[in-house]
Amino acid sequence: MLWYIVLGVLQITLVFFGMEMLETFYKYTALLFLLCYAVLAYYLFTQHAFVLPVATQTVDWGKDIDLVLSFSLLAWAYDFPTVTRFCVPLTAQEKPSDRALYLLAPAVGVMSAVFFMGLLGLVALQMTGDWNIALLGKSLPFWGEISAIGVILAIAHTNAMNLYPAVTKLLAVINVAGKPHRFMQPAIVVLLGVFSALLAIAGILEFIEGFLSMLGSLLFPFSFILVIDWYHGKYYSDAVSLFYQRVYIWTDYFLWSAPWAISMLISGLVLAQLGFLMAPAIIHLIPWQICSAAITGGIYYMGIRFMEQRGQRRKMA
Repeated sequence: MLWYIVLGVLQITLVFFGMEMLETFYKYTALLFLLCYAVLAYYLFTQHAFVLPVATQTVDWGKDIDLVLSFSLLAWAYDFPTVTRFCVPLTAQEKPSDRALYLLAPAVGVMSAVFFMGLLGLVALQMTGDWNIALLGKSLPFWGEISAIGVILAIAHTNAMNLYPAVTKLLAVINVAGKPHRFMQPAIVVLLGVFSALLAIAGILEFIEGFLSMLGSLLFPFSFILVIDWYHGKYYSDAVSLFYQRVYIWTDYFLWSAPWAISMLISGLVLAQLGFLMAPAIIHLIPWQICSAAITGGIYYMGIRFMEQRGQRRKMA
């Protein structure tokens, strides 16, 4: 309980210093995390007998794909506000191949880390009975203990990096309804920081699979809608201030949430019917969250096209 409180206070304090302070340590904590995990992996494979994980029952590939992609999408959503701070616009001298690599770098970086950590955790679970190799530190020599502490510090800094964009996103939402009070930002930092600490104390990691699946069910359709909105809106070429205009009509609050909810409902009904028509063996292979997102995105696109054509007919009339 003491360490939960200490780490919670530490990440809240880091966020209070702002993004400039967090970015100062960003590149160092990433390197520290890799080095410490390399030391722990060395002790894992030298002090325990290697056991290759083997499936003993039918693998639910569709669900596993959803889980991996949900974890990747969540990591991408956390890192995206930080990554975009370093994005540069396209230049005429830039090669298409260089631009393609630049475009794929964030996705490849997130996905490779998720796959590697998942594979290492799966092997460690078979070899030691626990997926978290940082817990090996309590029974390791001096450098093993130091590495475990290094992993903890790196993760604490990463959590602070995640807390900061969560605060800014919430403030952006509040800003639509009205100008936030000057004490709003520190209050939100404390509230979200305390809430995350309470989730850790409650043992959120014990329910992480269900938690990630729930987030994926919500984030995938939202992301598909966001991408369609981006391309349909000509890459949001309008002034940034248009996206932060204050809302004065209560119906404007539902411009995003209502189409999203209706599309989700329709896609859920469609997938439920498809489930009855398909063989059980096929159902295990289909990532249903991705299918739901694709259906939701299609419904959203048809909806905005219908509204555009309706508006054009009214102008012509």
